[in-house]
Amino acid sequence: MAIPSGEQPKCVEDVRGLHAMNTELSASLRRQQTILQARKVTIPGNVLEEATAIDGQLSKLEQTLLDEQTELEQLRALTETSSLINSSLDVDQVLGQAMDEIINLTGAGRGFILLRSRETGEIEFRTVRAPEDDQRQDISRTVIDQVMNTGEPLLTDNASSDPRIKQSESAGKFTLRSILCVPLKYKDTVIGAIYVDNRFKEAVFTMREANLLIAFANQTAVAIENAILFAQVQATLIEITRVKELMENVFASIASGVITADAADSVMTFNRAAAQILHVSLDEALGKTVESLVPGVGDFDVHLHSVRAGKSTALETQAQIPGRGHVQLNLKISPLKNAAQETEGVAVVVDDLTEQREREQTLETASRYLPPGMVENIHEIAGLALGGERREVTCMFVMTV
Repeated sequence: MAIPSGEQPKCVEDVRGLHAMNTELSASLRRQQTILQARKVTIPGNVLEEATAIDGQLSKLEQTLLDEQTELEQLRALTETSSLINSSLDVDQVLGQAMDEIINLTGAGRGFILLRSRETGEIEFRTVRAPEDDQRQDISRTVIDQVMNTGEPLLTDNASSDPRIKQSESAGKFTLRSILCVPLKYKDTVIGAIYVDNRFKEAVFTMREANLLIAFANQTAVAIENAILFAQVQATLIEITRVKELMENVFASIASGVITADAADSVMTFNRAAAQILHVSLDEALGKTVESLVPGVGDFDVHLHSVRAGKSTALETQAQIPGRGHVQLNLKISPLKNAAQETEGVAVVVDDLTEQREREQTLETASRYLPPGMVENIHEIAGLALGGERREVTCMFVMTV
């Protein structure tokens, strides 16, 4: 099929000119032949035969040039279309663009792209291009199965008389004529097929269209796999983002400070509670060592070495924290392990015991001066409102003589 184009190449125009001149010369010789014979002038017999042979050769040359021009334009269209479909990572957009160009390049009446489902293995229609009144999916399943199973293209001029598919019910039922179907292959795996047909004309497709569609299918298969891979990466990224946000929300809601560090003792995670307890912002903490963020712990390296060996530890420390003053902290240090139970760092849980220790010290001081019962009920006494509490009481006075 010739692709419509603008001006014909100059070589084609030249051949057509020569063809017209030769035809005119042959006609002129035939017209003058009777006159020349009356004047006893004989035209050599092979002149007209040679003119006829030249006419046939010029016709063949013109057709050859037109075929080569058509093939060149198809290859140009293939190059442009390949760049177009590889510029998108949306599967449906890629398939739609591919099918539009296939219809244009091959002159098919209808076109379908089918893909094998990765979940079920079933063949699914992904893209359909057909006239509005003929978008039914009545294609030859025999052809599709043969192409998908063998991985080889199939071309037929007349499906109803082709011995390869004459047993196909769909070919006879739907009166299918010209059919061209090629596999979509990615790394030697058939992932689908491109199917085009013309239900009313025979011999619409030639090996030129078949070779063109095979090259196009190879490009399309790569584009499809890239688009699917991109969609999977996007889905994975969305899931990672969701999990990350969930972890951040969990860390933010924990009252204890949580710090994680890698094998080099560089802080990777630092939640909101840790920032409040240690009076250090997240930006300041990331990348620093745990020891520099948790002051007042003697022999911290010894504790970290023990934890990296797989032994958890807990300790209390007192320190002066700039911006907060004197604090008392409880530290629980544990090995940070991966899924293979290999230690990749440490996790530190920090609890601020400052207020608790101050209350304990106050109670200890009060117990020196108050009765034990009052000390035991100090929390209830502390909860009394100003002005006391009104209750009904019974008093008994006893006098002894």
